[in-house]
Amino acid sequence: MLDKAQDAPDTVFLAEDEASLYLQTTTMAVWALRGQTPVVRSDTQRDKVNFYGTLDLHTGREIVLRTTEMNAQTSVQHLEQLLAAFPDHPILLFWDRASWHKGQVVGDFLAAHPRLEIVYFPAGTSLIVKLPSSPVTAKKGFVLT
Repeated sequence: MLDKAQDAPDTVFLAEDEASLYLQTTTMAVWALRGQTPVVRSDTQRDKVNFYGTLDLHTGREIVLRTTEMNAQTSVQHLEQLLAAFPDHPILLFWDRASWHKGQVVGDFLAAHPRLEIVYFPAGTSLIVKLPSSPVTAKKGFVLT
């Protein structure tokens, strides 16, 4: 990997992960005016929204895809988004081993786009990544993935 960086100093190094946010309401306490019963609206379904998020490890630029599904086709959509974001640079993407990062559609896409190279994290690893300041990360500065 270091050899690749030395041979191609314009290589963009990216780290990607996903997150799911469930839209169910959970409450422990609710503020309300005295004598008024609070109304807490809740979604009775198990609806959720998913995000693919990628961080440029050099600049801190964030690239996000909001989606209803996490599957191989959606992974390819995010890879297309990354290629479009860095049209003139080779890309080295650090990626975990999620099942939706694999499959024929992902393999075919990667074979067709040789400037995008994947480095899979070893199975069962957990990383702590120091993030640059941004509205999302400024409070803690670190994210555990």
